[in-house]
Amino acid sequence: MSFFQRLAPTRRTTSNKREDPTLTLHVPAYGALYLTRQVRPFGVQEDEGYHSEPYSLRGWVQVKVPADHGRCRCKSIKVAFKTICRLAMGPNRGWEEDVIFEREELLEDENGIWFEEGSTRYEFAFTLPDGVPAMDWHENAKIRHELHAVVEGVPPQSHGVRLFQSLRASSPSAGPSRSRGRSPAPSRHHSPTASRGRSPLPSPSPSRPPSPPVGEMSALRLDSPSISLIHRHTNSSLPQTPSYDDVAGPSSEGQDWLEGTFAVKRNIRVVWNPNPTGGVNSLDEKVRDSASDLGEYEVHFKAPIWTVCCVMHTRIHFQHLPPTATIFYIRIDLVQTVVLRSPRDRGPGSEDKAIHTTRRHIISKQGNRPAKEVKKPDASFHAVWRGVNAGGEDDGEFNMVTKGRLPNDVDSRPSTLEGVETPVHVSHQLQVEVVYSIWGQDHLGAPLHKAGPGEQRTSMIARSVTLPGCPNIPENVGLPEYVPDPASRFSQPNTPCPLCKIPPEDRYCTKCPFDRAVHPRHDHNPKVVGSPDGVCPVCSVLVVHEGDKHWTACACALGFEEMERLGESVERAGGAAAVRRWEEDENYGKEEYEYARGRQIQR
Repeated sequence: MSFFQRLAPTRRTTSNKREDPTLTLHVPAYGALYLTRQVRPFGVQEDEGYHSEPYSLRGWVQVKVPADHGRCRCKSIKVAFKTICRLAMGPNRGWEEDVIFEREELLEDENGIWFEEGSTRYEFAFTLPDGVPAMDWHENAKIRHELHAVVEGVPPQSHGVRLFQSLRASSPSAGPSRSRGRSPAPSRHHSPTASRGRSPLPSPSPSRPPSPPVGEMSALRLDSPSISLIHRHTNSSLPQTPSYDDVAGPSSEGQDWLEGTFAVKRNIRVVWNPNPTGGVNSLDEKVRDSASDLGEYEVHFKAPIWTVCCVMHTRIHFQHLPPTATIFYIRIDLVQTVVLRSPRDRGPGSEDKAIHTTRRHIISKQGNRPAKEVKKPDASFHAVWRGVNAGGEDDGEFNMVTKGRLPNDVDSRPSTLEGVETPVHVSHQLQVEVVYSIWGQDHLGAPLHKAGPGEQRTSMIARSVTLPGCPNIPENVGLPEYVPDPASRFSQPNTPCPLCKIPPEDRYCTKCPFDRAVHPRHDHNPKVVGSPDGVCPVCSVLVVHEGDKHWTACACALGFEEMERLGESVERAGGAAAVRRWEEDENYGKEEYEYARGRQIQR
């Protein structure tokens, strides 16, 4: 299942009547928002005029009114973005849920916002804080971002019929409908502007007032977001529609008001990329340390593509080991520490209320560790290196090269970048553990009373690292927005299903939780689709990347060998520093990008 398909516009309709108006909430890249840490140039201070572009979330709300349907109007359109955290703060406090960030934009008019026949879009742009947290989930914590669009009509009438339907998962508080009767005019508070694009309008019916000229309707656009509501400007180009009282009587039959409040929602996935250029991340770290009576050794961590669930190579080099040494076991671990800080805890003593958890994941190992009860392992225990004076045949230098895979995003989460303000702080370390013994010595290095196998000891070396999220692979990073490619594996026929007759955008299930794998909808009439579980057999084939085994736009589902080849392609392109944003130079490393995107290039 593709990372983008996980966020794809899965849709649920409130009615199968396609002649009704529809509401759609659009954002680029299926709602995946990649952010990079903006690094201030060295030596530049804030008061020296240095300016960085703020992070923003842009999109548009689209309303489609079918031809020959007639004009309709609503009281207001609101778009809101909010960040919600849910934390398990221990047995005494239990689960706590808080909104930690919220912005909204509002477009309203007391005489109604008119929707002409065709397509109308209202653009929005939210400025996000520099420290906006990434979407995250743990057993005891979750951070999610939600984008809502709300269309408000007049209070519902008992005789109304359904008018409005959504192309996203919806939760109408009252079925929007068409009302022919009189309705009190809504209050007028705000009239921001919105951009509009629509199809040519048919000639107005004699029973309806004439539509405003297209030129007068083309300058609508939502202003910049703010916590406070956006007020009407005196020079607003919003056309003055006739008041409801002016058209009361027989002609009011053509004035279609939406009834009730209709809401659509989609989840936004914020992904932080530690690479300030927006490209892939690589790991190339060398750590030197010394172990008691073993001498100095060097550990080299290397990963051409450094993300959650990547393949990491490790080289451990002892230049000269004493002949009395025996190395039984070497292990490389990823240690993850998560700290939960509730936004409700502030002031002195708040740090004492934080919840700390640590998990250790084995990446690779070599040898067998003797049981702790065995204080003096002898020559009968397997060793990866045993000196000639300890009953073995090894002498001098020792090299160990191993590779392993980091855990997937269920077991390990990306590191929290510096400056990101989040109630869920994640940090990582790479640790190397060496279990060994020195002939004739105890675990403190003192001589034994009787010569023989030494007591087992442990030497550990650690390096703090920043672990990027699994979507930061060449297939995803640097994409300014998602543009469907007819040749890509994301494409599918843009025609209704021949069996269930629904369009491609309605094939996905939206009733199950959003973090479930993308799968076809299962609410069809079993008699229509011929399946007792309500799944259309045709749509189930057309839904791309069904199931986790086909999740190929994320490191978590790429095979071990595939990740190895992907890393080699990055190195052939010159390394992580050379894999830049695609918009910088679309021809740079084109073959490597095509290879990384899964399309085999004939070399």
